Amino acid sequence: FLQEEYNSGSITYEEATELVAETFLKCDEVVHPHDGSVLTIVTGGLDRDLKDAVSPLSFMVIDAIEALDITHPAVYNRISEKNPEAYRQRCYQYMLRGKNRGQFLNEEAILHAMTRDGYMSPADAAMYICGGCMELNPQGLMSDLFWSFRYNICKTLELCLTGGLDLVDGSQRLSMPKSLRDCPDFERFYTYFESEMEKVIHLKCRALDIAAEEMGRLRPQFVISSMVDDCFERGRNQMQGGSRYADYGGAIIGLPNVANSLMALKTAVYDEQFCTVEELLAALQANFQGNEGLRKRLQQLPKYGEQNPQADAIMNRLMHSVDRILNAYTTLHGGKCKQVLLTFNFAPQFGAALGATAEGNLANTPVAHGLTPSNNKQGLSAAMQSYLSIDNELVSGGASTMWDMDAEWINESLLGSVYNVFEQGGGQIFQGNMTDVRELEAALENPDSRPDLIVRVGGYSSRFINLSPECRREIIRRKRYRSG
Repeated sequence: FLQEEYNSGSITYEEATELVAETFLKCDEVVHPHDGSVLTIVTGGLDRDLKDAVSPLSFMVIDAIEALDITHPAVYNRISEKNPEAYRQRCYQYMLRGKNRGQFLNEEAILHAMTRDGYMSPADAAMYICGGCMELNPQGLMSDLFWSFRYNICKTLELCLTGGLDLVDGSQRLSMPKSLRDCPDFERFYTYFESEMEKVIHLKCRALDIAAEEMGRLRPQFVISSMVDDCFERGRNQMQGGSRYADYGGAIIGLPNVANSLMALKTAVYDEQFCTVEELLAALQANFQGNEGLRKRLQQLPKYGEQNPQADAIMNRLMHSVDRILNAYTTLHGGKCKQVLLTFNFAPQFGAALGATAEGNLANTPVAHGLTPSNNKQGLSAAMQSYLSIDNELVSGGASTMWDMDAEWINESLLGSVYNVFEQGGGQIFQGNMTDVRELEAALENPDSRPDLIVRVGGYSSRFINLSPECRREIIRRKRYRSG
């Protein structure tokens, strides 16, 4: 309506933008106390005919949200090679001065991931939105179990190493068939870990089958189903196989940490043999107390994010393992299971469930965000190139990365250059904080002094004051990238 009114000359650009802002305030009222309950609007990108979808309304939406001190709706920018340069530049400006609320969606890479196997048509894929944080699904075509599980893959690795011993509390958590002691070479350990990972993921998918069946029976949602494509034609509600796509999705959280630990394990125990299995397990059980030398040596080993071919290859292998496991499962109503790689606010929470790790982290260390390299010792260029070397196209539900920038270094031109590398290399979702760390540290000391400070958490943005102390500290501790 606003677009038509503006095009006809009935209202000015400024008047239309003010009406957009008023609508946003009403959206925010509904969920104001709950920053994680994300209402999302996407701008730009391509339409169903794969043509440029940028309009004056795209700019109005960005202008309106940038002027407001609210977290809803989350305004995210779809950016295509077909979009005008003026729109692209406006997106860069929003990322820099939009109070850490921006998120870029690389249109070509995302549409390729969603359609590469022929399961989803390009026209349907182009209807995608961020179903909350960044779950990529076609609006009005999907049943509502698309982001329905999260999985701490780091814990499975821990239990495979120890034979089910929980390194946090020392209890025998599970009766595992093996431990690291039973694997004479790295390949046999990786195969064992992969099989345990498959058990967990398929159990989670089976649980969603049961949930879908019961939701279809007990929560038919007639009104919602009437707005989901194919439900009328099939005569079924959206949870009973009515929707065009009955896909499940879930977040495999901590993939970069697992890749780093596998790399360290392969190098330390099997290749260079500077550490025995018993020495490593004893050090992990002791949280590296009395083993600081070993910990430092593990920390210095190559990591994903440092442009080390072997480390990056292990990360890519892990991605393919997860993809194979998910592709092997067909949902209750014939849909697919997909990776939706976001970390939300789980980085400190999932880290708190872990003991010490083979990559050299102490117990309770927060896990990585999405596919963002963690603990890398090099700069932005190496981290970005490592990330772009893995097969992002395997992630059809959205692959998030967090690129927090040094506020004294980043500017519009540099951000444009960084994003251009990301875009051309096939990266999917670009997020990050652009606020000076000193400002965050001051707010940590006295949160009430900055009730308006908004930060990028992990797939969504929140007022700093609303976050747990653990989340606040995790955001401050993240690496700030600059050149190099």
